[in-house]
Amino acid sequence: MYNKIILIGNVGRDPIIRHTVDGIPVGNFRLAVNEITRDSEGNTIRLTEWFNIVVWRNLADIAEKYIRKGMLVFVEGRLRTRTYVDAGNNQRTAIEVIADNIRLLSKKDDMLVEGSTIVSPPETSDDYDIQNLSSSFNDNKDNVTTIENINKYINTDTQEDTDDLPF
Repeated sequence: MYNKIILIGNVGRDPIIRHTVDGIPVGNFRLAVNEITRDSEGNTIRLTEWFNIVVWRNLADIAEKYIRKGMLVFVEGRLRTRTYVDAGNNQRTAIEVIADNIRLLSKKDDMLVEGSTIVSPPETSDDYDIQNLSSSFNDNKDNVTTIENINKYINTDTQEDTDDLPF
């Protein structure tokens, strides 16, 4: 089984950081991911999906210092479902993204946050590349992507089939 989710969106509120009884920092924030589509009449429709992001330990400390409402971020993690009882004694279900890696894509904070490491990006945007975004995220700290370069790699029909997968 494989549980992985990759999101690019805007932070909906500043992270809220708490500590467990053992002193381990845990934080959460909301992430808005937009999709722009057209209806049957050709009108542009903007759909927004909200995700609850959870960060632990060093990533929670970094989120508290650097992530702010409105920032564009890349989040890589896994989906987790949990149930709880609310104040009205009703059982609720929450679906959360447990973040493993976060990249800050906003211009005002042009840096990479990876686990507990902060790495500055290359000097020019010409050096950015999206092809290895998920596969070499942990291996290549010099390969940082801006949101402007993502569209040229998404939904292209001219991409060569270089993998050896049987499907």
